[in-house]
Amino acid sequence: MLKKLIRIRTAYATAYLVLGAMFAFFFAAPSSRLYAQEVRPAQTDASWQAAYWNNTDLAGDPVLTRQETSLSNNWSTSSPHALVNVDGFSARWTRYIDVTPGTYRFTATADDGIRLWVDGDLIIDQWRVQAVATYAAEKELGFGNHLIQVEYFEQSGTAIAQVGWTLATASPDLPAQPTTGWRGEYYNNQSLSGTPDLVRYDAEINFQWGTDSPGLGILADGFSARWTRVMELPAGDYRFSMTVDDGGRLFVNGQTVIDAWSDQRIATYTGDITLAGGPVTIQMEYYERTLGAYAILGWDWRPAAQAPPQPSIGWRAEYYNNRDLSGDPVLVRNDAAINFDWGRGSPDPGTVNVDNFSVRWTQRLNLPAGNYRFTTTADDGVRLAIDDRLLIDNWRQQPRTTNTGEIYLPGGPVNVVVTYFDAGDHAIAQLDWVQLSGQSGGSWRGQYFNNRDLSGAPEVVLDERAIDFDWGYDAPGLGIGRDNFSARWTRSLDLAPGRYRFSMSVDDGGRLFVNDRLVIDGWRDQP
Repeated sequence: MLKKLIRIRTAYATAYLVLGAMFAFFFAAPSSRLYAQEVRPAQTDASWQAAYWNNTDLAGDPVLTRQETSLSNNWSTSSPHALVNVDGFSARWTRYIDVTPGTYRFTATADDGIRLWVDGDLIIDQWRVQAVATYAAEKELGFGNHLIQVEYFEQSGTAIAQVGWTLATASPDLPAQPTTGWRGEYYNNQSLSGTPDLVRYDAEINFQWGTDSPGLGILADGFSARWTRVMELPAGDYRFSMTVDDGGRLFVNGQTVIDAWSDQRIATYTGDITLAGGPVTIQMEYYERTLGAYAILGWDWRPAAQAPPQPSIGWRAEYYNNRDLSGDPVLVRNDAAINFDWGRGSPDPGTVNVDNFSVRWTQRLNLPAGNYRFTTTADDGVRLAIDDRLLIDNWRQQPRTTNTGEIYLPGGPVNVVVTYFDAGDHAIAQLDWVQLSGQSGGSWRGQYFNNRDLSGAPEVVLDERAIDFDWGYDAPGLGIGRDNFSARWTRSLDLAPGRYRFSMSVDDGGRLFVNDRLVIDGWRDQP
């Protein structure tokens, strides 16, 4: 038998970004190797980062670097700058842009050579001495930031370097919003009127633009924005906090929670609301008149004072005079709770045996979204299933034993089934649960396969709080083999922008994807 080890961790960085992380793993043969790869998240830029060289092949160190607001240069027979040659120079411009999804037509006009990359793809390549000419290419762009890079050289004579792009075909089905971000609609007016000039998805509402523009094509002053998102939130009391300069207002499920729609210096407002749990629509509106621009939203949560009460009908209880729930029950009744310590007695003297009996309890519970810990205490055997997912399996003769299982529930009704048997002596059957402190959706979705290539339907699906497993020589779970299995974990995370180092320790193969990009590839049997 071969030892199995798997861990994955991330290091914290600053500000905010949405990362959807998927991790796949298989086990076949012994090894344990650590992989690390850095990812630098992109940020939208308001200007071009320009660098100039006094040669035609961008060799060595640039003689000039600066920010440029546009790439529309016609130097004629002059120099871009006193430090740069009139002839025989080259330049590189880079910039991140955020655009409405669709097909874009990029144009490049140059005298002499020019080439253009979009997200690393070379779409225009005219690197030669030539008279002024214009070239075009189209590329499909999706949500998020996109890296534009332009390189140019001037041999002699007239010097021209110009690049632009237009939306050729918009994506026909722009979704309402992704589950992990805010749909942001930006307008070049203060009243949110007309068609938005920019639609994008923002990881959070935490903007301190100052005197800058919020994005490509949006004014630095006199603009407005609307952010919308549907979130699964647990039941409880919420205090929302909004910081704005100038005006802002906040709606939760259509109810006005904060209204500060006026010209003002930077100020913070709060509003309280009680939510029942489940899907919640949050919408923030904002406008900027002039000078500093700030828009920040956050909230605090306090759990509901009590867990949701069980329906008065309680649990449907079926009692059998055998250990395996076979045949017809000898007693069917409603039990208010599963909280029994019968000692050496019978659940119903004269009807149910003192020893060698079994019970099935069933109830449909309506629980708010969140992570839950279920606890069973039994003497002898017990099983707990939630929506047909076996969460606790301790089906054997034993003294009084307590078991726990954790699960994320999306909110709404769930089917809960508890089965129990007593072999002899004391008889105890108890169930309890508690909602953990509010991390709605804060878990990995684990899918386990009895093969090494993640093929077919998963044998087991679990919600797991961390990828930090050292199974040794054991199987990862009920129904999964100890060898020749594979697993996939998926989760959407809200992380700050910055440089990240992902580390992965596996035995055997593993690979890591971040926003569908393959960051680590160790998918092989390895020593």
